[in-house]
Amino acid sequence: MRKKGNNVFDKTPYLCLTMILAAMMMSVGCGGEHEDYVSEREGRFIDSAVQGLTYISGGLTGVTDAKGTFFYEKGQTVTFKLGNIVLGSASTILDMDVKTLELAPPVLTLTPRDLVPEAESDRDPQVTNILRFLQTLDADYNPDNGILFSESVREKAKNYNDVDFSLTPTEFEAETEPVIADLLGENRELTSAVRAQNHFIRTKLQDILDKAVSEHDVPGVALVAEVSCEGSDCINGEMDGVDYEDGKFTWKLASGYSNLETQTPMTTDTRFRVASLTKTFVAMTVMQLVEEGKITLDDSIEQWFPGMIPNGENINIRQVVNHSSGLYNFYEVPSDWFFDFLFLRQDTWDTLDLIELAVEEGPTFPPGAGWHYSNTNYVLLGMLITEVTGNPWEDEIRNRFIEKYGLTDTIVAETGESNLEGPYAQGVADGTYAHGYIDLYDVTGAMYGKKGGILEDASRREPSAASSSACMISSPENLCKWIKLIGEGDLFGEGYDFVNDTTVDPELYFPMTPATQCGPNIYKNLSNNMLIASGNFLGYDVGIVLLRAIFWATMSALSMIRIPVSPSLPAPTGH
Repeated sequence: MRKKGNNVFDKTPYLCLTMILAAMMMSVGCGGEHEDYVSEREGRFIDSAVQGLTYISGGLTGVTDAKGTFFYEKGQTVTFKLGNIVLGSASTILDMDVKTLELAPPVLTLTPRDLVPEAESDRDPQVTNILRFLQTLDADYNPDNGILFSESVREKAKNYNDVDFSLTPTEFEAETEPVIADLLGENRELTSAVRAQNHFIRTKLQDILDKAVSEHDVPGVALVAEVSCEGSDCINGEMDGVDYEDGKFTWKLASGYSNLETQTPMTTDTRFRVASLTKTFVAMTVMQLVEEGKITLDDSIEQWFPGMIPNGENINIRQVVNHSSGLYNFYEVPSDWFFDFLFLRQDTWDTLDLIELAVEEGPTFPPGAGWHYSNTNYVLLGMLITEVTGNPWEDEIRNRFIEKYGLTDTIVAETGESNLEGPYAQGVADGTYAHGYIDLYDVTGAMYGKKGGILEDASRREPSAASSSACMISSPENLCKWIKLIGEGDLFGEGYDFVNDTTVDPELYFPMTPATQCGPNIYKNLSNNMLIASGNFLGYDVGIVLLRAIFWATMSALSMIRIPVSPSLPAPTGH
């Protein structure tokens, strides 16, 4: 038996939980203030960067510059005005408890939403009115390149006391259009609500991605998000980075590079190693086999693999799917496999060898007695798919999902395809694939290096070392489509939506916590009906989320950031 040592903690199942926590803190706050503030701090006010607003904070006053820069006093609110028109005031006390995370940011970012404390989302009507006002008054009527108020507009605005931004959209248009015409010296159509919102949200998302690269040394990150839209003016919300089609908006944003050596820009169709998101494809294949009557979730492992797993007669497929089987996670075994994985060796592995690593360690707990994330479960499920269908599990995924649903960027890498150059790969040199990077000198007990560390390219990965637990490749665009297929139940026939309809199999989701359950490698947050899945290993972090008809996929070519980036999108209009 192999000698046991210190386990390396597998963060994969917790990546998106951390991601959502970070996003929630960005949105609603945790109510702490860091005492390390100096008395005068710098901030930025953005829709795009807004130049020409007067700011007042304690004894400080000034005008925002081309970057939206303002200064504020510790603990004091900051008020923004155009002439004498007050847009609102925002708190400068940090919304997150930085004592448990990081020091106060060198530059505090504020937005129009911060001027409306009671706003529940970026699409709040009062926030939207402020956005429309700012964007319409932009000197060149193009906020994509920043918002600038001319000297003439700023001077004329001194003749007005207030604009009531709390009015309904119709009332606001009627009251504001004459004011705008006077300030500009010409008639100008007020920017539509949808376009104003989309521009603002896109700016916030891009700012988050850019900060991941600039402040956390992330080589590159990409985001695709889809939000439904209702109303005749939805088409007016289309812009660079935001497409409109068939009743939905799709954000496609990226920052940084897919290859640091060639400085190739990251894009939303760049392909990433998706690590444990592979399991979602395996899980959905297993659930389709259940729907087809070829297996049942109550089938024992012993029934399909006699004598392979000790106590296999008491482990059923349901428990393997939801990680309550008790099978040891072979990722956590200090073995030749682990050092191959850690030091990027390219040895090939047989699936039975991976199972043996776990069997030799013994069970984590009796079947069904607890929950423990185990890659062994999904290597076993890959073997099950092959055994039941008579086809390689890789081909089943290709036929059932990749080809059927047009997931053209999605690849099931096979043994020997470690260089992203197998029969499915094209154009490696032109940025088709994201290179992942790690700090090999600082991975003690964690998968993330230190800021400013020495990066190693971790792109080469022997697929058989993870097999059906983590060997696939995909793009943000494909994965956004994939979580939508899962979340809308399109993968199953009527009455068989295992993911969303808990009455199909009430025991499929195992309760990890009172508010969180794990099913077919999909995590369900019961408090807001959110579906989450994630993948993480050396060089790559990926996540997919469904929340109230919002679908997004975030992918990073990194192992260098302590708080994974995944922006919090607002609820769509009409929801």
